Amino acid sequence: HGSVYKLAFGPKSFLVVSDPIVARHILRENAFVYDKGVLADILEPIMGKGLIPADLDTWKPRRKAIVPGFHAAFLEAMVKVFGDCSERTVKKLEAMLLTTQDDKTKHIEIDMEAEFSSLALDIIGLCVFNYDFGSVTRESPVIKAVYGTLFEAEHRSTFYIPYWKFPLARWLVPRQRKFHEDLKVINECLDNLITTAKATRQ
Repeated sequence: HGSVYKLAFGPKSFLVVSDPIVARHILRENAFVYDKGVLADILEPIMGKGLIPADLDTWKPRRKAIVPGFHAAFLEAMVKVFGDCSERTVKKLEAMLLTTQDDKTKHIEIDMEAEFSSLALDIIGLCVFNYDFGSVTRESPVIKAVYGTLFEAEHRSTFYIPYWKFPLARWLVPRQRKFHEDLKVINECLDNLITTAKATRQ
């Protein structure tokens, strides 16, 4: 698609940028000219005022708070975590493929989106909370909940009318009930991880 292209989802469209020079122009040199648009609206129910959907006044002090954590020693340690977690995934996939070696007629289907999501959850857990979800090797209810919220975010990005903002929609519409149940699973998990991290920090 190129380094800059327009991506349309139903009634909405997004400008996707991967060129580092263009990204610097948008994010650093002309940050006040651009806004986060529909992405911030979609992510707000999921992330609140997290770093991605946050407004400028919220973002500035939080960015200052996290910048010291991104020093060379920390990043080097995180690279090792990425490598170790990726190795788990590779071993899992290799084991699945080995089951077809003796029977050439046997085929397996691997949901790579699910595998990469599990890998990402394990990496985030270890890097941010020093907690190993182990979701690459066992099924995680948190992964299912994350999937549910991502599917809902995708649905909201392509729908004409934001019916989920209507009063009582979260109780009357089945997919909205499911969305809030998924959010509850994720928030409870995060609350537990934050409590544990605070109690064990040195």
